Amino acid sequence: MPMSKIYSSLKCFVVMFFLGCSFASIGQSLTCTGGVNISMDQNCEVVLHSGLILKGPDRNSNPTDFLLSVKNTDGSIPTDVLVYDLANAEYSDTIGREGEYLKFLHPGEYVVTVIRKSDGTRCWGDLLIEDKLPPFTDGTCPCAADDPTPDPSCLFSCASVNLIKDSDVITGNGGLNPSFKDNCGNVVSITFHDALTSDTTCGDWIITRTWRSLVPDANGVMTLKDIDCVQKFYFQNIGVNAITPPSKKVIVTCGIDTDPESLRNHFSDTTYYNNPNLDTALVRSYPTLTDTVLGHGVIFRKIGEGLTGDTNDGLCKITATYTDTPTIPHCGDIGYKFVRTWHIIDWCTNETLPPVTQIIKVMDNEAPSFTIKDTVAVTSTTPWTCIGDIVVPAPDTLYDNCAAVSQLTWVAYVTVGPNRIEANASNGYKLDGVGTGTYNVTYVVSDICNN
Repeated sequence: MPMSKIYSSLKCFVVMFFLGCSFASIGQSLTCTGGVNISMDQNCEVVLHSGLILKGPDRNSNPTDFLLSVKNTDGSIPTDVLVYDLANAEYSDTIGREGEYLKFLHPGEYVVTVIRKSDGTRCWGDLLIEDKLPPFTDGTCPCAADDPTPDPSCLFSCASVNLIKDSDVITGNGGLNPSFKDNCGNVVSITFHDALTSDTTCGDWIITRTWRSLVPDANGVMTLKDIDCVQKFYFQNIGVNAITPPSKKVIVTCGIDTDPESLRNHFSDTTYYNNPNLDTALVRSYPTLTDTVLGHGVIFRKIGEGLTGDTNDGLCKITATYTDTPTIPHCGDIGYKFVRTWHIIDWCTNETLPPVTQIIKVMDNEAPSFTIKDTVAVTSTTPWTCIGDIVVPAPDTLYDNCAAVSQLTWVAYVTVGPNRIEANASNGYKLDGVGTGTYNVTYVVSDICNN
């Protein structure tokens, strides 16, 4: 055989061998995505297969051609990841085993390795699993906005609008509260937004309550998202016959202003809706509406100023005004009394109540106060009789909540046996005929109203 042919054959053999090695290396590389973010589903689960981690053509390969393994970012083996058993077609909690599918049961950060079964080639990538679904109801949404026939529990009086709007008074402790669930555990950061509307000028008021929750957006920023429960609460006009008239007689001490708000402040001593004496205080000062939530009385916020914004008179279209008669003095110039007449009208129906009258009496019903010295030194008795005439010192200070000091009187006395010896203005405040000894001197101070 000629040498050239032998060389040619050998050359061909070498070339073919080289091409065979090159062919064997093509397709063996495997590329994983550097970072994968996946959100939990409604059941707080994520099922992972190779197609979610791989890049390039292998991404569309059959997931059963690959195995997956997972570790925490610190290299430890997670205990809350299930491995799919292909032979038995079920997930198991065999910790650390490889599988064609992995089921994650909690949000977290992981490192996932993908292994090709045919040749053992592998790659890995970071995996971030997050819960980005807002909470949801379990089907319990009382007073649902889409309910064509509102339940009676969703109906209130117009006097309750300001009590319920932007408050959880009816939804905070069970009551009409929706029942919320979360796909991954406890519900947190639940809030709501209220919108107040009216269907007509004299129609019912409606509060539309939209429930919301803070959930992370695509950038991880916590953002309010609506939950699948929107409620509607209806507030009906109640008419003038629902008005509770004020007390027919009110008595206050002098120094108290007699306008309705001052009277209310005088009779109540703490925050609105927290005082057990509140209703008593209100009926002494105002005509009242009764809300249908707590059963308390509520007042007309702007007496005599017509329908005002979102106050109770504006919401119920009922207003109240009053007129006062001239005052009649009594007990000198300390006290006085007058008659207050209330006029109440429903501006939607033009209904009115008969005039409601109150007698308001301002009087001094508190005793004066004073201070005296603890000990009074007296002169010696008169010669031969052993009897002394003692001039009693006036009180150091005198005070009365209503009367001037010049309108106060005082006396002092001691008791000697069955007798009372008194010092007063008519005898120059002198205790006459007191024998030797030690005595308790009693002071009595009075005002012009005999307190």
